[in-house]
Amino acid sequence: MWYICLIISAVIIGVSVWNVLPFVKGKNSKSVSVINVLLAGCMSAGVVMFLPIYNEMFAREHVVSRVFKTIFVSAHHVIRMFIVDCDFEFIKNAVPGTDETLYAVYTCVLSLLFVVSPILTFGFLLSFFKNLTAYIKFAACYNKDVFVFSELNEKSEALALSVLENNPSCKVSFINTNDAVMTESIGIRRYRRRTLTFKNVFSVNYKMHNPKKHITFVLLGKDESNNLKLGLDLISRYKDRKNTTLYVFASELEASILISSVDTGNMVVRRVSEPLSLVYNILEKTGEKLFSEAVEIDGNPEKKLISAAVVGLGRYGTEMLKSLSWFGQMEEYRLEINAFDKSENAGTHFCALCPELMDEKHNNKFDDEGESQYNIVIHDGIDADTQKFAEILGNIQKLSYVFVALGDDNKNIRTAVKIRILLEKRNIHPRIQAVVVNNDKISSVSNLTNHSGQSYDIDFVGEVKEFYRVGGIIQSEIEGDALKRHLKWGEEEAFWKYEYNYRSSMASALHRRMKIACGVGGINLAPEERSEEDRQKLRLMEHRRWNAYMRSEGYTYSEKRNNLAKTHHCLVTFDELSEQEKAKDDD
Repeated sequence: MWYICLIISAVIIGVSVWNVLPFVKGKNSKSVSVINVLLAGCMSAGVVMFLPIYNEMFAREHVVSRVFKTIFVSAHHVIRMFIVDCDFEFIKNAVPGTDETLYAVYTCVLSLLFVVSPILTFGFLLSFFKNLTAYIKFAACYNKDVFVFSELNEKSEALALSVLENNPSCKVSFINTNDAVMTESIGIRRYRRRTLTFKNVFSVNYKMHNPKKHITFVLLGKDESNNLKLGLDLISRYKDRKNTTLYVFASELEASILISSVDTGNMVVRRVSEPLSLVYNILEKTGEKLFSEAVEIDGNPEKKLISAAVVGLGRYGTEMLKSLSWFGQMEEYRLEINAFDKSENAGTHFCALCPELMDEKHNNKFDDEGESQYNIVIHDGIDADTQKFAEILGNIQKLSYVFVALGDDNKNIRTAVKIRILLEKRNIHPRIQAVVVNNDKISSVSNLTNHSGQSYDIDFVGEVKEFYRVGGIIQSEIEGDALKRHLKWGEEEAFWKYEYNYRSSMASALHRRMKIACGVGGINLAPEERSEEDRQKLRLMEHRRWNAYMRSEGYTYSEKRNNLAKTHHCLVTFDELSEQEKAKDDD
């Protein structure tokens, strides 16, 4: 019995430690406390190890009385052990010394429990009172909107500060953090009375919060797979609660598929792709310059060339290339894009993403006004640090825009400077935008000049404190415009639930702003108030944009629409559409 109990207790301790490892590493989001798991494990192991001692002590009693007393007195002894009211001398005398190995191992394990138990008791009490304080504070904000952030990091801190500044009455809660970490943030420290901390997102039952007040969950952890897992758990738990919004920061396609396939109930759920959001944010803020800085073709002011270069086809570069293909679809503008990447398979990879966008039938075709018009050239296997890159880029005629996204802040800065020097030698001065996320680096290079005081004139985009804010990555003005556009034909629930609707409406709203900026005739009038010429012109332009957008999303033509196969029957020239379909292109 001594050996059996020793083995069982060792297994219990081992399983307890194994189960808390994911929590210690931050890889699990379930509502489980590390202290509680270890406490329960050590108590169970302690009871098992005391069983042989009291079993022998009550050996002469009736079997029922013996079993009853053995179990309960063992439990009582464990309780004493956890409150430092137990003498180890009793253990030494009770464990049989005839078997030296058993005696040594048994007393070692029990001595470990004697030391660990009081520590766990202290940790449990400390945790209990800390959480009790947090629960009281949370109850005190019953009549306030609450923002819950999955962790405190550079990005979530910037977004939380923006939330606190834009909503003076709300409360902000951080998960998986503590007061010591909170005090390290100078920005958050200013709002200490309006912030709470909890062990995990399930420490509080948010269903108990005022149902008329809004709760916004922001899952902005560094591990995107964990963001998604936690998001699905929150949907399962709070989908019936109204006035609840969930932002899941996850860029991968499977995140979109999983979120759109689950029942979100009353929750508004949005997957945030940081690369796509940044590109849309750039186009919303500075997209007008793409047209205003376009170069005249053969001196004709009515015909202009948008010549863009995308350097790096990672997540950001790919999204920018896809977006430029439809964003530049405007009457009187010719669009040409050169993309560079050091991967030998960059071109084939992009063609696999957008097969019909890049095929010979549609790419580099400018002879049909009713079809998308663009020329995309992908230079794969070209490293931005090589002379080959410099030669190709330098030979691009009338280059007006360059986007640099090579996946590293330092490399983006270095490459953008190199491109400016290279093109300046050729008397070409395009607008250059480079992705730089780090706030400190942005501050140091925002007004970059050479030794003569000449500005490199580079626009660094993606700064955390500028991008991760209300009105930036969440609740942007263009998002409101996109929702209004979607409501013309669909329900709001479908706008948030299905990314196809969200992205399509966002692209349409962005392009409408560009039509206004370019002074397209009739754009500010309702369709029925436009002249027939303006109405047909706007319909044709919108169809060209829509064709390019759908192909950038991977859609191809088929006689029958099948969203699962990404096929659509309207991916044809404008003249091939029925009058009913043409009317759908009214802005």
